[in-house]
Amino acid sequence: MIAVATQDEAIRQIENHFRKSRRKIYVVLEEFHLEWKTSDILMFQKFWYRGFSLKWIAEYFGRDIDEMAVVVMDQARRGYIRPRPSGIFCGPETQPDANVKKRIAKMKILYPETYMLFEDTDFYWDERDVLQFDRMWNEGYSLEDIATYFRRHEDEIALLVIDRARKGYIN
Repeated sequence: MIAVATQDEAIRQIENHFRKSRRKIYVVLEEFHLEWKTSDILMFQKFWYRGFSLKWIAEYFGRDIDEMAVVVMDQARRGYIRPRPSGIFCGPETQPDANVKKRIAKMKILYPETYMLFEDTDFYWDERDVLQFDRMWNEGYSLEDIATYFRRHEDEIALLVIDRARKGYIN
């Protein structure tokens, strides 16, 4: 059921871009696995709260560290994890508060088997806009200014930063 909704959303986003133009479409982070087993996301949350480093968690799941950073962004954005004093590094065990525990319980109901990272995010960009982004980023524009310019959420810009930096197009 979730996969169908996600597929419908992806089709809607592509159709929206085709309506805007017939230019080339660029897909952000297309090499990443954004669909996870819910049980793996729950395990990630457990490791996060137990204080394991992001590097260790990435190795446990056999995933790239950047891919795990995207998991952290998604989970923090949705309120399933909280910032830790040690950040992404190994640190003391913490506990989710009551509100986070409620969100996690709801997550288990909404996503019984499959969890999609950033399911409400538009990963599709016009290729010319990506080149404009590269110029703006390399000229020192802030993430917020770029988000305003493109009329996109800051998370979408942050994901594009990860994508373009991995590919060596931005500093």
